[in-house]
Amino acid sequence: RVTLLAQDAPVLPGDLRWNLEFPFALRHAGERRFDEGRARVLLEEVGMGEIPLEREASSLSGGERHRLALVRALLWDPPVLLADEPLSGLDPHMAARCFELLEKQAGRAGRAVLAVLHDPSLGAGAGRKLRLTVNRLEGA
Repeated sequence: RVTLLAQDAPVLPGDLRWNLEFPFALRHAGERRFDEGRARVLLEEVGMGEIPLEREASSLSGGERHRLALVRALLWDPPVLLADEPLSGLDPHMAARCFELLEKQAGRAGRAVLAVLHDPSLGAGAGRKLRLTVNRLEGA
């Protein structure tokens, strides 16, 4: 029910396809199936549409690895996505594109995204914002 997108989410040995299919290969996946069409759409939305799924994930840049992990989390389509610095290391344009994807996920019925952002400007369009300062949570 809850998926964690870690700040330094791992990229698995193998190609992009395996990295995206992996959660669906696990025993607890149940009825869920990998949707290559949706994967390609999401990869396109994060600027990786031209990269073949057969490319070795280890050859990706740091930003591409970060975006691959985001796509993997969104493909899994969890009811709750916890994202630790999901936009770190991305240029402002790509960070905005990726934030839009997180907003779309949060806007779907029965879905929520809780993202930790150290740069408040990145989450300016968020539906609800909380600010954590020393011993204080503002906006709750």
